[in-house]
Amino acid sequence: MGDAAPANYQVNEASTKASETRGFGTFTLSRPVKGWPTGQYRAEIYVGDRLAETIKFTIQKP
Repeated sequence: MGDAAPANYQVNEASTKASETRGFGTFTLSRPVKGWPTGQYRAEIYVGDRLAETIKFTIQKP
């Protein structure tokens, strides 16, 4: 199996302020040198302190 991070381990966090009510933003995470470990992940998008969207995805071996 290999090493795995504990459940709900936070990989990274970023924040920005939109200049408009309908503003948008882009976030990127750099790929680790050894690549991303396989597994299930999620990205959580907050507006202020409110969870606005959760995006779930899986990284699999090629």
